[in-house]
Amino acid sequence: MNSHSAVSNIDGKISVTLQVAGLGALEVESLDVTVGHVRQLLSAKMQVAPTSLKVISGGRILKDDEKTLAEYGVTEKSKFLVTKTATSTNSKLHDQEAQLRAEEDKKEERRRQIERIRAAASVMAGRGSNTALDSQDLMLEDQQGHAIKFVSDEDRKALVTALVLHTMGQELMAKTEGDKKALACDP
Repeated sequence: MNSHSAVSNIDGKISVTLQVAGLGALEVESLDVTVGHVRQLLSAKMQVAPTSLKVISGGRILKDDEKTLAEYGVTEKSKFLVTKTATSTNSKLHDQEAQLRAEEDKKEERRRQIERIRAAASVMAGRGSNTALDSQDLMLEDQQGHAIKFVSDEDRKALVTALVLHTMGQELMAKTEGDKKALACDP
C-alpha cells in the first residue's frame, strides 16, 4: 500500500500525518516517535500483528523499532510504503515442516531399529549347532517333546531367525504400542 505524509504545525507542535492507502490518515505527534510506535499504530488500524508489517521510507526499510523517524531521515515530505508480510503464514509453515521432520526422524529411527534387530537375528541364526547358545539356551522340540533335528543348516537358520524376530517384535510393540497389540501376536 502506498502512502505519503503531511505535516501540520499547531500551537508550535509538529504533527505528522501518514496517508495510508485504503486506511485513511495516521497521525503521529512528531518525527521523534519511534518506528515501533508507528508500527503499533498501523497494526491497530490494520488489525494485524505489528511484526507482520514492513514500513519503508526513502527506499529504506525501517527495521529498528527503537529508532525514531527523524533518525531514519524521515521528513515531512517523505513518502511511505507499508506492506503486510506473511510472517504468521511462514511461522505456521515452519511449524508444519518441523513436525514433518520430527515424524520423518521417528520413522528413520524405527527403520534403523528394525535393521539392527534383523542383523542381530541373522547373527544368532548364523551360529552353528555346536555353539553354547544352541546347546544351552535354545532347544527346539516337537509336540511330543522330541528334539528337532534339522535337515539342513538353512532350515535351522530360517527357524531361529523367525523366532528371534517374533520375540523382538513382541517386545518392541509392547514398548511402543501397548500390551494389547503385543498380545494379539501371541498364539
